[in-house]
Amino acid sequence: MPGYPAGPGTPPGKKKPWGLIAGAVAVVAIIGAGAVFLVGGGSVNFGSDDNKSDTAASESTSSAAPSTTASEDSEGSSSSDSSSKGSSGSGSSSPTTSSGPVAGGSGSVEPNSLPTLLASVSELNERFEASLTPAAAVTNSPFSGMTVMPSNCAGALLPGIDYVYSTANYTGFAGQILTDDASGTKIMQAVISFNSETEATRFYNDQFTAWKGCNRTEITASGGGQHQTIKAGLATDSENTGTMLMWPDLSDSGRGCERGMTPRNNVIVDVRVCRQSKLGSSGWTLARDIGKKINGKR
Repeated sequence: MPGYPAGPGTPPGKKKPWGLIAGAVAVVAIIGAGAVFLVGGGSVNFGSDDNKSDTAASESTSSAAPSTTASEDSEGSSSSDSSSKGSSGSGSSSPTTSSGPVAGGSGSVEPNSLPTLLASVSELNERFEASLTPAAAVTNSPFSGMTVMPSNCAGALLPGIDYVYSTANYTGFAGQILTDDASGTKIMQAVISFNSETEATRFYNDQFTAWKGCNRTEITASGGGQHQTIKAGLATDSENTGTMLMWPDLSDSGRGCERGMTPRNNVIVDVRVCRQSKLGSSGWTLARDIGKKINGKR
């Protein structure tokens, strides 16, 4: 289809279970320390797994929405008292869209505007023909609680993950996970602000280079005593939007996940879409839909 990246060839016919990653792969600890989330019929506790051997810092993420003002003096760090870039408040499970940046603007996005950029539940349900519901409220710090091997592929596998952002000099973060078990649709979306457009672009270039280093790699995600291996495809860039397809069942190219990342002004849009069917360019599409809210360009 014109304007969309070319689809990949059919993946090799080696089968893997759908389970953890496609079911809610990245349920990561957005839900908060000690909280339980059901994955593949079993309860997985993300946040109490103290035996991570190849993980980033073990900071806890907030399950509440960001407050209206982000902390300006919190530096990027793996320590427990400085891993969050914003302050936690009592927000709702769905981002609002009434006070976001004006589309087409060329200025920087402030950290307290980030939640308004996330796709709303209604937008996502219309786009993906699903009945998605938030797994938790919007979080203002990177997703954590998963161990990824090889660790250098964590950013390729999961958007907004602490492996990548705990050492990034970002100024604000907003992220959310949504699921629809009936249709097998699972979405992770995050928007991350930096001090300048130059810094955001540099971050994107560095991450896309890292993605390419994970081409055709088998990546394992573990948490709460469960783990699953997923096969990554090839990292591609189309119209300044990076994508990577991945499959837990390599015999079915329509059933899997697609990563999407794009820099817009001083913001990184970082998403992942998993679907049981009609995967297509879902990650690319969502990243650009969100990106349009920032600079008016899809």
